Parts: sequence; C-alpha cells; structure tokens
Amino acid sequence: MPNMKNSPMGYFADTDPDQDVVVSTRVRLSRNLANHPFPGKMTSQEEAAVQGEIIGAFSEAPSIGVFSAIQLEKLSPTERRILVERGIISENYSIEPFRCVVIRDDERCFAVMNEIEHLRLFSICGGYNPKRLHEELSLIDRGLEEKLDFAAAIDVGYIETKLENMGTGLRLSALMHLPGLMMTGYAEKTLRHALEMGLIAKGFFSETEQSRGAFYILANQYSFASSEDGLISFFSTEINQIIRLERIAREEIMNKRRINLEDRVYRSCAILKHCRKVTMEEALEHLGNLRLGISVGWVSGLTVSEVSAVLNRVGAAHVQFLTGNQDDPADSGELEAVRAKLIHEIMERAEF
Repeated sequence: MPNMKNSPMGYFADTDPDQDVVVSTRVRLSRNLANHPFPGKMTSQEEAAVQGEIIGAFSEAPSIGVFSAIQLEKLSPTERRILVERGIISENYSIEPFRCVVIRDDERCFAVMNEIEHLRLFSICGGYNPKRLHEELSLIDRGLEEKLDFAAAIDVGYIETKLENMGTGLRLSALMHLPGLMMTGYAEKTLRHALEMGLIAKGFFSETEQSRGAFYILANQYSFASSEDGLISFFSTEINQIIRLERIAREEIMNKRRINLEDRVYRSCAILKHCRKVTMEEALEHLGNLRLGISVGWVSGLTVSEVSAVLNRVGAAHVQFLTGNQDDPADSGELEAVRAKLIHEIMERAEF
C-alpha cells in the first residue's frame, strides 16, 4: 500500500524545468498473455492462473526491481479508494473479488492484472519526462517477457483487448496545469486542436472534459505506431506546444490583467492559510492558484512540487486515511477540517 505518512512528497520530489505547467507524467504498457482468453471472457480459475503466472514472473526476475503483490481484499475500503484516486485502479476493479496489484518498493511503478488487459504496467514521475519513464518500463517489460509469453503478431504488434491499444500498447499521459489558457479563453481551442492531432483530454478528478482548478489530463488516443519511440516523439511535440502556449498566456495576463491575477492568487493564499474547513473542489481551485503564484514568483517559501504533492492527497480517501480511522467513514465536515490542516502544514512556510 502506498506509504501515506512517511513519504508525502513521493515522486513529486523529482525536479523538472516544465513542472510549472506539467504536474506529473504517466506511462503505461498493456500486455496480454498468449493462450489465455481476454479479461472479461475468463473463468475465475483462468483469472487466477493468469494472475499467478504474472506474479511469479515478477518474483523470478529480480533484475527488474523489488515488487510486492498486494491482494485488494486485504486492504481496507479506504486504502482501495486511495488506489482509485491515484488512478492505479478503476472504481469497478476496487470492489471486484480476488483482485491484486503489484507495487515497486519506491512506489513509482505499478502493475494491475485482469482489468482490461491481462497486465498493465504503469510508471509515474513529477514534471514531464516520458522518455525516462518509458526506458524504466521497457526494462521491466523485457524482464517479464523472458518469463511470460505475450500475445503479439508480426503485422500488428502486441494484441490488446481494445482496438485503440493495439500495436505498441503504449499510453502516455500528462497532468497539466493550464490556468493561463483558461483565463485568456484559449483553453477550448487548444484542447480541440490536441484532439484533432490524436490526443484525448479530460478534467482532473473527472471523467469529462470539465476541469477543476484548470488541471487537465492529456493522453495519446491510439497506441498504434511504427515504434514506441516515434509515439513518444509525437506526444512530446504536442505537449511541448501546449506548454509553450500556456506560458505565453500567463505572460499576456501578467502584462494586461495583472491586478486580476494578483487578486486571484493572493485571495487563494489567504483562504488556504486561514481556512478551517475546505472541500476538495475548493482545495483544487485554490491550490492551483497557489501553484500559479509560485510559478510567477509572487509566493516564496514553497515549491510547485510541494503543492503538487498536496494536490495528490486532497481526495476524500486520502484525507480519511489521515484521520487514522479507515473503517468508519468520517462525515464531510470532519474531512474538510482534516483537509484544511493538511494544507496548513505547507502554508506555514508560504510567504506572499
């Protein structure tokens, strides 16, 4: 289970020149095993067999790192919800019986079995660095392939359950903070262009395009490509273009609507520093403004990485975990009070 108390920074401790716009990057590889039905078509015995093969491969390939298999049924409902909030598993997967995830000891790499494909490998970092994440996952992928027979064909590449994952099985995604584009009214046009170029976009903590706090997740829509490196190059070209446009938009606001931006940033700083209760929606909005204030140099004493780490922990399950009571759900008022205290811990260092 991800360590909630002893490693609050986690992968956000990474430093990256683009972290003012890109909060985090995630890379995923999907694989199916040959000679087994696709997930959803398997019996419980077949699911257990696939899960056993994959867990065995992780334990028999020490060169890929130290991984631990965690049976979800041994976790509390709150701990399972934390995995959902972090995007490691889906809501449905969290409540299904006999499910298991494999987590590397540094909590930056995960594996999920028998959800949509037999195996999904994830790696995540703070800021923008898909190439490094892909290199890490490729080493793990090759190590597992020595033990497992992945389903593949010469003419199509890796065989996946969903058509859009066929070929490389590679999914790249970036959590982006785009307040400049939102405030200037260019966000819709920018995201529409990204869609036309083959990306998909959705709001943070949302399955729709509606954003909270100007945070958006962008990902490649299709995995079919001549090579994984070519897909990474295409994705990076589009993400770098959005980064450039966001910085131009921020500069435009600084020059033409500075007082509006100052009011937005300093108002949020005051609320975060003095609030006694805060909803998740409010936290996302105000932490996003705090993050922007740090990026433009108006707030010191904190880094955008520290704010990003808190953003990763404001969900209801994360806050419930911090109450120390994982069995009896706290009421919304208690969660809002605990969330406010969590934010106060970093705001004590903020100078504005």
